[in-house]
This record gives sequence, structure tokens and C-alpha cells, in this order.
Amino acid sequence: MVAKIFAIRKKKKGNDTLTLGIVVLVIAGAVGLLFFQNIVMMQKRSVLEQEAGRLQEELNGMEASRKEMERVAQERGSEEYMERILREQGIYKKEGEEVVTILPPDPIETEKQEEEDVQRVWWNPFTW
Repeated sequence: MVAKIFAIRKKKKGNDTLTLGIVVLVIAGAVGLLFFQNIVMMQKRSVLEQEAGRLQEELNGMEASRKEMERVAQERGSEEYMERILREQGIYKKEGEEVVTILPPDPIETEKQEEEDVQRVWWNPFTW
């Protein structure tokens, strides 16, 4: 009877080693999987942080643009802005001022100049 107990215990010791090996492999696999997932999450986090920085810069640029547009809108509603535009168009003048208008060049003269440019050839020194 004693021999049977030792025989049973010997069989359990062999199974214990196999069971322990399987448990160690399962735990090592789980730790490896968690480690790999941690690396993947760190990479995704760095990509998202870079994109968040880029979006923050874009937001700051848009905010500055909005402030500039608000300033221009306020300026355009003022009398000074309207006076400046009317002066540029030659419609408005104060007492004692004279309006000077600069006319564009005569179209006939520009056509003659273009014809002269066309007749000139870079490789022919007689047309320079």
C-alpha cells in the first residue's frame, strides 16, 4: 500500500512539472503580449501627440487670422477708411486739395512697342 502511494506521488511530480511549464509559458506569453501592446500604444501616442501639436499650431494661426479679420472689419466701418478709399478713387477731396489722376499708357503706343519686341530676335544682333 505504501508503494502505491509513492507510485502515485511520482506520477503527480511528473505532471506537476508539465503543468508548471505550461503555466510559465502562458504567463510568459501574456507578459510578452502586454509588452508588445504597450510598445504599440506608445507609438500611437507619439503620433497623436504630434498631430495634436500640429492642430494646436493651426488653431493658433486661425485665431490670429480671426483677430486680424475682426480688426479689418472694424477699420472698414470707420470714416477714415471710407475717406481713404474715396481719395484713392479720386472722388473725395478736401478744401484746398487737388486731385491728380494718372492715366494708363495709350494702347496704340503699347501695340507699337509689342510689334518692335516681336521683330527682335535674340540671335540676330541687327535686331537688338
